[in-house]
Amino acid sequence: MTRAFRWLAAVAATLAMISPPVWVVALTATVATAVILARTSAYLRRRREAQRDPPSGTVALGRDAGGARVVLTDQQLSAHALILGATGAGKSTTLLAVLAEHVRCGRPVVAIDMKGSPAFARSLADAAASVRRPFRVWTFDGPGRWNPLAHGNPTELKDKLIASERFTEPHYQRAAERYVQTVLQVLEHVHPRDPPTLEELVNLMDPRRVSGLLRHAPRQLAERVQDYLAALSSDQLSAIRGLGTRLALITESQAGPYLAPAAGQEAMDLRDGLTRGHVVLFSLNSARYGGLASQLGTLVIQDLVAATGHRLLDPGREGPATVGIDEFSALRSDNVISLLARCRESGVSVLLATQELADLDRAAPGLRDQVLGSTAVKIRPNDSWSTPTRSRRYRLARRF
Repeated sequence: MTRAFRWLAAVAATLAMISPPVWVVALTATVATAVILARTSAYLRRRREAQRDPPSGTVALGRDAGGARVVLTDQQLSAHALILGATGAGKSTTLLAVLAEHVRCGRPVVAIDMKGSPAFARSLADAAASVRRPFRVWTFDGPGRWNPLAHGNPTELKDKLIASERFTEPHYQRAAERYVQTVLQVLEHVHPRDPPTLEELVNLMDPRRVSGLLRHAPRQLAERVQDYLAALSSDQLSAIRGLGTRLALITESQAGPYLAPAAGQEAMDLRDGLTRGHVVLFSLNSARYGGLASQLGTLVIQDLVAATGHRLLDPGREGPATVGIDEFSALRSDNVISLLARCRESGVSVLLATQELADLDRAAPGLRDQVLGSTAVKIRPNDSWSTPTRSRRYRLARRF
């Protein structure tokens, strides 16, 4: 509006100097008045829209360059979203805005914060408290508890553990897989009502200790396992010990005591959280615990993949659910892609946040294209895309 007034003043000054006919002055004044009225009307309309609550089923993110409100619909977010932004640009704030709105709407929400930010945890806790929803948080330093092996049969649990580790040779992977599955089958008969724990499994990565449990197993299973253990080759034993060492790095770490249930204390449960509407946060400080954060974060992703698979088969599940991961490039790329590919059908949308697309290139070759192709919405607060990406087909329609 200010520019319109300046333009009108300039026109008036020009007319005063050239002294045109009266009809020209009248026509010019009429046009100028119409322009000012149109701009005033648009301005007032934007003000009214700003004061009005966003439509149901949408999340208000901010405003674009023209002042119009930018909102995301549930339908858009159901196909996953990628949030990019340098430090201080508002990336985590944008992620929290979406998660907090979904918390207030009653959605199950699971967040993984690879920065371990106390502010992030407080914001999510406040959003849950504002609508009286249960909030669970797990950190390396406790006191929250989480058992990654709480749900699943021996084969499911074996797949979850093996997928969270890397193997350079397929025959070593197969040897470790078979052993872990066998041990979990024995434990299923030893204490059928209690799920195994990671620490218990690590202790049994020595085949000599498994033999002592076979007296509690059915005779047929005990004989099969005994024959299997007696036939283990040196290469197979090497693979078993290697996996045992990697899992021991987790159970013997600072976080180890909090990876098993404790008497009188309710443990974190991702399957329960995604079906009953809990708000769950894994706050993993990768600045303090770089390797451990990556290991455990990847295990959380695998637990989420398994939980979404169970959710697909649960007819009494809650409505749509949301998973948000801040600084996801610190996690194993194939696990994140697996989550994106498998959770949408069960009604779970994923929001990924990281600083730059270059982070994805450093994490794994081809990860950039996989993430961009698997997310329908791209958000970059208060910034523009880098030139190489802007020239390609992945661009924001509007910036805010």
